Amino acid sequence: KKIIIKTICIISIGVQVAVANPLLKSFNEPISFYDIINVDLQTGIEIVIDNAIQIKNEIVNEQELRTFDNTLLKIDKIYAEVERVWSPAYLLANVSTDKSIRETSLDISERMSQFITTIQQDQALYEAVIDYASTEEAIQLTGYKKKFLSDTLLGFERSGLGLSDEDKATVATLNHQITALGLEFNKNILESDPFIIVTEKDMLGLSDHYKQERRLDDGRYKLDTSYPTYFPFMKLSQSETARKKLYATFKNRAKDKNIDVLQQLLKRRQQLSHLLNYASYAAYVTEVRMVQTPKTVWKFEKNLLNKVRKKAKKDVALMKRIKSEDTGKKAKVIHPWEAMYYENE
Repeated sequence: KKIIIKTICIISIGVQVAVANPLLKSFNEPISFYDIINVDLQTGIEIVIDNAIQIKNEIVNEQELRTFDNTLLKIDKIYAEVERVWSPAYLLANVSTDKSIRETSLDISERMSQFITTIQQDQALYEAVIDYASTEEAIQLTGYKKKFLSDTLLGFERSGLGLSDEDKATVATLNHQITALGLEFNKNILESDPFIIVTEKDMLGLSDHYKQERRLDDGRYKLDTSYPTYFPFMKLSQSETARKKLYATFKNRAKDKNIDVLQQLLKRRQQLSHLLNYASYAAYVTEVRMVQTPKTVWKFEKNLLNKVRKKAKKDVALMKRIKSEDTGKKAKVIHPWEAMYYENE
């Protein structure tokens, strides 16, 4: 019934599409994710891309003196417009229980990424920002407005503007491939269905409700790697053997597919950073973040490690003592599959 009603709305005029589509909400309006069907995603992306292109054309064709409002603010509106569908779709791609919704959402994420790359490589739009940057108003900008201008210019440069047409096209291709590979990596994990079979003694420590949900006809239990299964078991099961087995299964989800995907992803990232004259992909990524350089990240990590080491040693010593009491043997190490269990003791 839900699909039929929405289809009737969608084949009607555009205003009705916007009203019927639960994705197309105004700022800070809640989204009813339960009501979203594939056609909402498919029509939603068309509407926001059309709107974004219209905003872009308004910027490029502006005849008046360029101002923050008619240039930079409208660029911000471009991104805000596509995010109306992109962000909810990305969420659905990762959490929806409906496979068709996940697949459609993944397709939308890929298409949105391509569209944003097109926007960031738009020469006319870049020139509009350059024109604005030379105005008296732009020169006198302060605070967030000044930063937004500099970040916008940097964004165009990071997308390959200033390179040859051939290299710019390569940047666009690499950005698309990096996005697609990242989505594929996550999709493979989401769609993998590894599990282990355990016996009654392996379920000691788990609640009756937990056991009932996973009991097989032969009296054994099937444990998948979903969060509601994995984390309670790792915290509560008294069976080290079963915890170790489930831990290995969880950590190796989609390994047969994702090893190759990861290798391709690393290769594309290296190619992109080299083409844009960055020392590494880490340097490329951190440039637009608070840390700004990989060196700052390493310094932060080392400082943090030094600050938490003393407390961490105390925690591990306490877990070793609990483990020793539990097993009757002096514990020398806490393995990864034991950490949650003894932290919970």
